Amino acid sequence: MLNHIHKWKPTHILQKSRILAPLSSLIFTQPSVSAAKLDDEPTVVPNPRNAVSEVIAGLRMFGLGNCVGDHRFKTIIPTLNKPQVDLIIESLSIENPESAFGFFNLLRNGYAFRHSRVSEFIVAHVLAGRRLFKELRLVVKQMVDEEGPGSAHSLCELLLHRFRDWDSSGVVWDMLAFAYSRSEMIHDALSVLARMKDMNLNVSTPTYCCELND
Repeated sequence: MLNHIHKWKPTHILQKSRILAPLSSLIFTQPSVSAAKLDDEPTVVPNPRNAVSEVIAGLRMFGLGNCVGDHRFKTIIPTLNKPQVDLIIESLSIENPESAFGFFNLLRNGYAFRHSRVSEFIVAHVLAGRRLFKELRLVVKQMVDEEGPGSAHSLCELLLHRFRDWDSSGVVWDMLAFAYSRSEMIHDALSVLARMKDMNLNVSTPTYCCELND
């Protein structure tokens, strides 16, 4: 599908996204080879500098469902590193939160990609904002289990300095305390609750009860 779009580039699309090049604008190698040769034996290689822009533009125009099976899209994804994925997910979280969560799951489940803390917290805020508490609980619980005991300080610092003014931040803080408590990392849970108290954030009833039971 994208192969046809590579040959047809409407002016209004290019003007609308002057920075984010279309997914189909990947760079072909072997620049000395003729155009006829390229038609016969195309070798697609993602341009590292434009990979983020290409993925975002492709998802914008075609949607995640249409991009998943595309050969060029699948060529780019394995080349992405954590900072690039952070940029993609953050951009999607603003424009299309559902797509951000879908892309997050695609990389984790389809490519065994281990997301950074930043991407995990971005998705956590997306889920909190949409009141998808079951999914939020799973994402935060998995992050806590991966980070392990003693990780509360660094996670709190990241939340405080990177996500302080984000919508639904209080919900994410509360879920972080809940996740530590459910994972029986009591000292970490208490550390999160202490930070929440300093910021005058409310503790939910489930989190409070979970802490009492521990």
